[in-house]
Amino acid sequence: MFNEYFHSIYTNFPGQSLSPQPDSSPSLSSISSIDLSIEEVYQALQNLDPFKAHGPDGFPSRVLKECAFQLAPSLHYLFTKSLRLSQIPSEWKLANIIPLHKKGVKEHVENYRPISLLSIVSKTLERCVLNHLYLRIQESVHSAQYGFISGRSTISQLLSTLHKIGKDLDKGLQTDVVFMDISKAFDTVDHSKLLQKLRDFGLSGSLLLWFENYLSGLCQRVTVHGATSTSLPITSGVPQGSLLAPFLFSVYINDLPDNISISTGVGLYADDTKLHRCVQNRNDALALQSDIQSLHCWSNENMLSFNKSKCKVLSITRRKSPLIYPYALGDHQLLSSDVESDLGITISSKLLWNVQINKVRSKANKTLGLIRRSTMEITDTNARRLLYLQLVR
Repeated sequence: MFNEYFHSIYTNFPGQSLSPQPDSSPSLSSISSIDLSIEEVYQALQNLDPFKAHGPDGFPSRVLKECAFQLAPSLHYLFTKSLRLSQIPSEWKLANIIPLHKKGVKEHVENYRPISLLSIVSKTLERCVLNHLYLRIQESVHSAQYGFISGRSTISQLLSTLHKIGKDLDKGLQTDVVFMDISKAFDTVDHSKLLQKLRDFGLSGSLLLWFENYLSGLCQRVTVHGATSTSLPITSGVPQGSLLAPFLFSVYINDLPDNISISTGVGLYADDTKLHRCVQNRNDALALQSDIQSLHCWSNENMLSFNKSKCKVLSITRRKSPLIYPYALGDHQLLSSDVESDLGITISSKLLWNVQINKVRSKANKTLGLIRRSTMEITDTNARRLLYLQLVR
């Protein structure tokens, strides 16, 4: 039952072909192959978290880490052969799914989210591949994308966006912010389109063929209380729980900002997208509406869909009579909001922070109360102080 429900989110794209179209004019800077060293494999094994749960192959990360020196040469041989032949063992393509209850009635499968456990050996190979693609990722992922990129974060994205909005607010201007949410973004990626975008990203030759094989033949099975279901195929999306999934998804939506006009700001954090534009008259609102429609067309072309009920508009202004425009996504009029949560921060229509401060204060007081009730028998002041600093501050 769990496996069938989790499997139902995937998309069967009609007549999809995983083979990318040949490139008649390959880029001079394309990456066609990766050469690994034994030292790279050894370092990847050394950096494993020994407490991570093992995947379907049963190899615990602690053993791989402790025996890194002895295993590195053999794994280097396997990894090199995999990259050279553009083939990945089918055992490395199987995921164990652990259902994790979110909220609501435990008897309903829709109240669970899947936690994917993959082969640690396979993830070690992924780490090595990702290390070799690091410079290409830094250079080629769009500057509007702040997710999964070294040196970028939720904080830097918020600072960049709110600094611009704050400056316009101080000038007495209105900024309309449109928050967009892609439904099941990581699970509905079209593999054939992803391979084409990887080619456009600069991958070619045996490495591109390796990614083609990496995305084919994926399977999942659910494990609950020691019982394991039969496996079902994964026909779309990037492999959840894998190290390459964030990179692959970033490549897939890398051209999203190119569909937005220059005068409209765009901020991405993984699949969370927001547009913001200074709106002084109806023409500005119409320009923003045109950008929303462009994103709607982009999502249709890329087989993704926006969750219309979660896409909202926030007008940030101190005007008594702000300009109100009925923005729409397709034929669905977007809801307006006075307060919206963005990357963990609550933003109000006047860019005041009292709601966010009260939220943080309430959470801190609840945690402090829990510490007090749980440590009544602890008399060591340093221990209580440490709990306060770790959990409250």
